[in-house]
Amino acid sequence: MGGSIERKPIYKKKAMDPQKSNYLASRLSKGEKSRHRIIEATISSISKYGFEEASISIIAKIAKVNKGLIVHYFKSRDELVMEAINYVAILGAQVTETLIKNTEEAVDPIEKYLYATFEWMTNYPEHAHLIILLFPRASYDVKSRNRAQKLYQTSWDRIEKMLQDGIKKNRYRQGNHVQLARQIHMFLIGAIVTSSMDPEVLLPQYREHCLFAVRRLILI
Repeated sequence: MGGSIERKPIYKKKAMDPQKSNYLASRLSKGEKSRHRIIEATISSISKYGFEEASISIIAKIAKVNKGLIVHYFKSRDELVMEAINYVAILGAQVTETLIKNTEEAVDPIEKYLYATFEWMTNYPEHAHLIILLFPRASYDVKSRNRAQKLYQTSWDRIEKMLQDGIKKNRYRQGNHVQLARQIHMFLIGAIVTSSMDPEVLLPQYREHCLFAVRRLILI
């Protein structure tokens, strides 16, 4: 299959509001709302200033809370940072699943997954940027390394499983599904990098090239 991919809405509804996700209770208490606001402010701080420069003072200013409240909910800055990373990972998985279920035009499972991932990057640019910043941090921080490896492996395993199923059903051409999964996953890593640079112009262009390349790789 070839040609450029027409850009049009493919989802019945927008991505979930983080406040309404299953990660937190649908009805948050006052304390839970404060905790949630601190986590979101941490993500914004990391996205803007990086892991090392996102201080408690900056986070408190963005969250519009005093530093004492942050210390009340989180024993240390490291605990807060890891909570923010886990939040991004869990919410990202939930949003992606919702988007996959609500796609109207993409039929192929891998295309659905790619579309949903690109939509997540568009709707949650700060979350996507945090993921990119997580990888260099993983080179010196063990907890970040373990989380990054888990994120990487989860996505890779999912793509590999879809490829295996597609090959068995003669949907995809025969090939080394492990190598193909690695290639497709690297496309997504490149997309996250692109989203951090220019989500409005470069990311849609990259999406078209990515989908075209994946189709050439796997479709019969």
